[in-house]
Amino acid sequence: MNTIKKNVGKMIMISQEQRDMLVDIDDVFVSHLFTYGIQFDCDFWGILPNNIQDISRCLNPDIDWGTERIEKALKTMETLGLIQFFGKNNFLIYVVDYGINNYIDTLKLNFRKNNKKPKYEREMMTAIANGELHPTIMELPAVPKKGGQKHAFMESYINRQFKPDEVLNLFYPDLYLGKNKYAKDSTDTVRDIENKHQVNNSNKPESKPISVPITESKPESSSIIDSIKESNIDIDSTKENGIHNEKEYSNDDLPF
Repeated sequence: MNTIKKNVGKMIMISQEQRDMLVDIDDVFVSHLFTYGIQFDCDFWGILPNNIQDISRCLNPDIDWGTERIEKALKTMETLGLIQFFGKNNFLIYVVDYGINNYIDTLKLNFRKNNKKPKYEREMMTAIANGELHPTIMELPAVPKKGGQKHAFMESYINRQFKPDEVLNLFYPDLYLGKNKYAKDSTDTVRDIENKHQVNNSNKPESKPISVPITESKPESSSIIDSIKESNIDIDSTKENGIHNEKEYSNDDLPF
């Protein structure tokens, strides 16, 4: 796992798999734009608008990279599986596996206390309802990486193994219970899209958690406890995965 820091102070992680893909492509501009541009400009859930002008400013606001060059780079990233377009007319971009690779340790506190929700919450929830995105992306950035906790979380989420108190601790407990207010028919959201998003724990390396400061407060409460009682939730303890072996790389190790 590779740690990258920009002069503004934000730190992000990229997986070894992503690094290898970026090394193998011929156009180094794609590597720079993805690593030092898009990853730093996206929000704490890995989302940013698909706006060519704004993306062009990611690397250097004083340089005009040209619309054609940016569009070509984005197409390459999509083909490689580094990003995913979603929303009406591909309005937004999701940095694939952002929540798996990155841990924002202050995100949960700010979500609870300052109502720090995703700016594009509605679009993300709609994409989840449509099967474009997996619901775990709403939670993963706040899940620690130590001891394979992220992958254990994903397995427990999909297999409905959380205890009632763990459900209440989620950002979006209603979503976990299959209730998405943006879905045409709010049934079992997780089960409906499970075939489109398979969780593979064996090939995903872990990285060292990095703290990124954020601000903002209070999520609205809902009748979650009643929903838990109505749902058939397995209250057995979540099985923990083994600790994944990791290899850290410094900036000097990066080819870009």
